[in-house]
Amino acid sequence: MTIRQIIGGCLALTLSLSTAMAAEFIGVTAALKGEVLRLASTEPSASIGALSSGEKIFLGDDIKVGETGRLQVLLVDETVFTLGAGAEMTIDKFVYDPNQTNELAANIKKGAFRFVSGKVAKAGKDAMKVSVPGATIAVRGTQVAGLIDEGGQADIVLLGPGPNSFGATPGSIAVFNELGSADVLRGGYSINVAQNEPPGEVQQVDPELLKRVENAVSELASEEIAETIADTETNERTAALNQALTEKGVSGTTATNDVEILRFISEEEAQMLADDGLNFDAEAVGKLAKYAELNSLATPPPGPSVADLAGASFQGSRQYTLTGVQMTATNGDVFGTMDLSTTYNFDADQIQQVLSGQVEGLKINNTATADFSFAFNGTGNISNMTTLGGTNEARFIAGSEHTDLSAVVGTPTLTDVTMQDGNPPVNKPNTFTGTPVFTLTNWSLTGTAAANDTLLISTSGGLATIDTPGDLGFTNTSIVTANGATEYHNVAGTGVAAGQSQ
Repeated sequence: MTIRQIIGGCLALTLSLSTAMAAEFIGVTAALKGEVLRLASTEPSASIGALSSGEKIFLGDDIKVGETGRLQVLLVDETVFTLGAGAEMTIDKFVYDPNQTNELAANIKKGAFRFVSGKVAKAGKDAMKVSVPGATIAVRGTQVAGLIDEGGQADIVLLGPGPNSFGATPGSIAVFNELGSADVLRGGYSINVAQNEPPGEVQQVDPELLKRVENAVSELASEEIAETIADTETNERTAALNQALTEKGVSGTTATNDVEILRFISEEEAQMLADDGLNFDAEAVGKLAKYAELNSLATPPPGPSVADLAGASFQGSRQYTLTGVQMTATNGDVFGTMDLSTTYNFDADQIQQVLSGQVEGLKINNTATADFSFAFNGTGNISNMTTLGGTNEARFIAGSEHTDLSAVVGTPTLTDVTMQDGNPPVNKPNTFTGTPVFTLTNWSLTGTAAANDTLLISTSGGLATIDTPGDLGFTNTSIVTANGATEYHNVAGTGVAAGQSQ
C-alpha cells in the first residue's frame, strides 16, 4: 500500500498548510513500524530522537530507520519514499511552488529504499535527483527501488512501467557520476554503482535482488497501519477522505473505521492515477482498490500462465474494452489517445486485439515531428502467447516498424518485426497469425526525416486474476522513434479494464 493510501484523504487537512508554515516543512511520516529516529535537523522546533506516525518532516532532517523498522514519508508534492530496516536518508533540497522552478534533492546513504515520484519530477527531467554513494539518480517520472550495502555499493532498479505495472506512466532514470552515465529506460531493468567507478551496465533485474528489496521495503498490511492511527484522528481523516472521494467523482463510499479508510484510499489512489493520465474503467478501479488494500500497485497479483489460459478453469469468452486511453511521454505530456479491445475466446483458443488511435507532435528527430492515426487488428491462438520480464505469466505481443522515414513518399508502410525481451535479448514470437501489421493513415510530417530515422509501434498485454480468472485485462501500446542508439521519443498508452463475458 503506498503512502498516498495512508494519508491521501487528509492531505487537505495537513499538507495544504505548508504554504502558511515554515518553508522547511516538506512532508509527514505517514506510516512506520519499529524504531525510526531523527538524528539531526536544521529546524529548531523539530524534536531529535524517535519519530511517530504523522510527524512533520523538515528540510535537512537526517532520518535513520532501526534494524527492525520501516518508514514511509509523503512529501507535499506527493512524492513517496519507503525506507527499509537500517536505511538513512536526508532531504537536502525541496522547492514546490507553482511560481518557482520546482526541485527535489534527496540523499540515501544506505539500506533498501523505494520511491514513487510526485509532482516535482513532472516539472522537468532534472527536477528530482536522488543521490546514493557514488552516483546520482535523475528521476523522470517513475517508480524506483534500490539496495545500498555496507560498502556503499548500490543496486538501482527501475520498477515501472513493466508488463505488470497496471499502466504506470512511462518513466526512466539517468544514473551518473563524474566517471560516466547510463540511462535505464525499461521497467524491470537495473544498474549497479560502486564508489569511484563509472555506473555499470544496464541489465534485466535479478529476481533475487528484486525479492530482497521488496522484502526490505514491503508495505504494512492495512490492519497493522490502522493500529498506528490515533483514534482522535479517525473522524477528521474519515471526513477528509469522503470529501476527497466526492471531489474525485467516486460515489457510494462511506468510511467508518481505520481499515475502511485505508481500503477507500486505495480506491481514491486508483482515481488519482487516472487523473495523472492512466486509464482504468470504472469496474477496474473497484477491483484494483480491493487488491491494493494489502498490496503495492507496483506488484499486482500473478497473472495466469499460458497453460492456465488453455486449461479447463478458463471457459467462455471475455472482452476488455476501453476508449480514450491517453498516449503519454516520459514527462507525462499527452500526445494522443487510442481505443482498444481485447477478446479472449478460451473455448476456441483464440485471442483478438483491436486498436485504433492518433498521435500529434511525435518527435521523429531533433527537428521533425509527425501527426498520424494508427490501427491494428490481429487474431491468433491463446497458446501462441509468450512470457515477458522473467515471469511465467502469459502475454500477447506484436510490433511493426519502418526503418528509414527519409525515403517515405506519402504515408510510411510498416513491416512486422520480431520483438525481443531480456538481457541478453531473446526473440519473442508474434502472438498473432497472418499479417497483423500496424497501419498508418493521415500522415503529416513537419520538418525533414533523416536517413535511418525509425518508427516502431508495439502492443503487449495480458490478464490479472483477483477474484476469478481474468478479472482484469491490460494492454500497453508503445510508439518509439529512434536513429541507431539515439531515442527521440517514447509515447505509450496503457489501459486496464474489467472483463465482460461475451
